[in-house]
Amino acid sequence: MLQSYYPERSEIELRKLFGAGFVDQVVKLEPGRWHGPILSGYGTHLVLVNDVVQSAQPTFESARDRVRENWFAAKIEEQST
Repeated sequence: MLQSYYPERSEIELRKLFGAGFVDQVVKLEPGRWHGPILSGYGTHLVLVNDVVQSAQPTFESARDRVRENWFAAKIEEQST
């Protein structure tokens, strides 16, 4: 059911998989060392954080364009039903 390796997962993805309490502990861990036991809804885990990468914040322009495209798509869908 669970994998043993979760590369390049965002904090949001990990929260969906393991729960907020687990991730709240994991984000505080020092990379390059084993840590544990850490409790999740699945039990206890031994965790190795390889690296922490901060995601880039989207620019206002890119977010605005995406919102506009989604809004237009929703309006077209709304009119076709």
